[in-house]
Amino acid sequence: MIRSGIRLTKTRAPLPTSPAPAHSRAGRFDARFSGVLWAATLFATTLAATSGASAQQTEPAVPSDAPTATAEPSAQQRQAAAEAYDRGTAAYLARDYVNAARWFETAHRMAPAAPALLQAVRANQRGGNTLRASNLALRLQTQYPRERQALRVADPLVSAANRAFLRVDVTCAGCTVDLDGTLQEWTSFYLEPGADHVVGAHFETGDAEAQHVNGAAGAQQALTFTAPPPPPEPVAVVEPRHGWPANALRHHDGAATDDDPGAAGESGGTHGARTGASGLSPIIFLASAAATVVAGGVLIWSGVDTTAGVADYEANPTQAALDAGQSKELRTNILIAATGVLGATTLVFALLTNWSGQQEAAPPAVEATITPVAGGAVGVLGGRF
Repeated sequence: MIRSGIRLTKTRAPLPTSPAPAHSRAGRFDARFSGVLWAATLFATTLAATSGASAQQTEPAVPSDAPTATAEPSAQQRQAAAEAYDRGTAAYLARDYVNAARWFETAHRMAPAAPALLQAVRANQRGGNTLRASNLALRLQTQYPRERQALRVADPLVSAANRAFLRVDVTCAGCTVDLDGTLQEWTSFYLEPGADHVVGAHFETGDAEAQHVNGAAGAQQALTFTAPPPPPEPVAVVEPRHGWPANALRHHDGAATDDDPGAAGESGGTHGARTGASGLSPIIFLASAAATVVAGGVLIWSGVDTTAGVADYEANPTQAALDAGQSKELRTNILIAATGVLGATTLVFALLTNWSGQQEAAPPAVEATITPVAGGAVGVLGGRF
């Protein structure tokens, strides 16, 4: 039998070893102080993890799959973890080990600390979920290698699990592991022996090919996944402006047309080198700007008139004066919207206006081309006027 480290009595439910005190007479957990003590334990755990980098070389090394340092949980996360731990403790004392394990694991996810994970191991063990307790014990052993109390519980469980289950160790860089389609929290875990399982790995560049595992009790399988190469960069394809085939847009003498600027460099023609400016006429911008100025002037007058109406209403607070004031306010709001639209339109016109005054020269022309293709020929008749 695997010893869990919890002492039992005939008349009382087992008390979890936690950072919270137990009542010396009734054996009940005092929930009023558990949140404070849980925060203190969490602070001590974080402090120990921070100072671990300056530890002496004689201390045991952290395994390679141990989690990297993360940001310290916020005060809100610590409070939520303390509340989850309180609920887990209450369920544990009521011998509701299934819910107790769930709350302890929630507390550990909110604010990782050895006591919460240790209690999750014990609750799962008491509830008869040996496989889950073994997986949590393996994580407890890996994540908190310097917690003596945690190792006293985890080491016997891991040793027994190595004989009773199939152990899988996944090696991959920056991947997310899933087992039978369910995401796993860790890369090392136990499975029921004698059953087929599918292990997959997901990377930022895609999914690696899944691997099948099946082994006897006491076996250990190491799986390695490599990230697939990133997909190739998309190649931009430039299509002719009018959708004609590039090889058909040529004069009979081999010179490129304006619709095939790329062919101009091949044939040495001068049509492709012709440049010209395009855009809106400055008159359009000036007209829009004038309309914006006029709308702005009307808006200023309406705003002053609306403000003056307030004093008229205060001097003569009648329904007619109120209706007149509301009408002026509506008129001013409409003018604000109209002036804003005109201003934005004027700005767009300013960006699209051809300020140079040059226009693209396009003399009238009629062109006909026949190009042989597979199975016949393509005839093109075009004109520019």
